[in-house]
Amino acid sequence: MLNKASTVPATMRCLRLMVTTFVITITGLASGEPILITSYDIDQTPVSGFGCWFHNYTGTDTDTGRTVSGSVICSSDGIGHVLNYASGSGTLNDGAFDTTHLLLTRNADDGLMLQPVIRLHFGGVYTINELRLLKGNLGFTNIIGATVEINGTAVPIIPTPIGGDPLSVLLDLRGTALEARPTTQITLKNFSASFLGGPIDQFGIGEIVADGASVVLRPTDMDQCKNNGWKRFDFKNQGECIQYVNTGK
Repeated sequence: MLNKASTVPATMRCLRLMVTTFVITITGLASGEPILITSYDIDQTPVSGFGCWFHNYTGTDTDTGRTVSGSVICSSDGIGHVLNYASGSGTLNDGAFDTTHLLLTRNADDGLMLQPVIRLHFGGVYTINELRLLKGNLGFTNIIGATVEINGTAVPIIPTPIGGDPLSVLLDLRGTALEARPTTQITLKNFSASFLGGPIDQFGIGEIVADGASVVLRPTDMDQCKNNGWKRFDFKNQGECIQYVNTGK
């Protein structure tokens, strides 16, 4: 069972970013209410069936030309292909826990270490409070380290077990340099895992859940509306964007 956090009032507050002239409005979501992950990418994933662990993915898979071994392989050709995934959905955002995506940090057959990277894409602009990496149908290792990156700023995070279960962990971004950074995507990398207190070169994730707040960008001068700049805001055309700058409506 997941631990339940207190409910955050859905109040509105406006602030001006120091590094931009945009005005942003942040709308608080109730804690525990997830942000929609519309798609995700993974760099350097073993093929589904490696270790006889199977996962689902609907996007594009590209063979990197690398292979990995060291575990039984139940894929169709019996080869541990290393793939890159892009622009799809599957095990990590399907809302189900009947599969587990296995990822590796061991050396591939070329002698170079696999370094998996997960990029989550959202259906809008959000600030992220926390990420929950939840176990699926398989799992025996604990994720003990990960780096979270937003818009080029990367912060190492020490995961916290959820509800005393070390196979499901929380990445809390509150109080870090990533807090209150508006973004449409977030990157997870530099994973480390343990088993029975010692390091291990594999880990599994059954589902990823993100919590945070939605952000609405608003222009502060007409130049931001020109040259298709209006498209980054919630306007139908350039004229509507300029009208907002002039009237606030």
